[in-house]
Amino acid sequence: MGNYYGDWNQLVFFLRKKYHLTENINSILFFIGLQETGKGFRSFTREEKTMMILTGQEIVSRYDLQDEEDNTFVSENIKRTKISSNQTYDYQMKKYILNYFNSFYKNGKNE
Repeated sequence: MGNYYGDWNQLVFFLRKKYHLTENINSILFFIGLQETGKGFRSFTREEKTMMILTGQEIVSRYDLQDEEDNTFVSENIKRTKISSNQTYDYQMKKYILNYFNSFYKNGKNE
């Protein structure tokens, strides 16, 4: 696999193996929110869980693939667009999550 997650299935396999996460987008967003806020694993109320998911969503939505030819990943604010369906939302979130994790390897922040 190396240090680059080429597709969603590769990333999910890694997250499942290393962190016991499921393929559920909200689980991964919760995990990202948890990592970025430094809260650590503990019991959370429903409201706190929702806030962690929203935090993860906000963080990954800043990651967009700028140059698909050379796989240059950058972090930048993305203009908000209306999401017309759950399928579109899932696609966008998967793309942002992949770019989020790939940016760590691109910038040398891997384990």
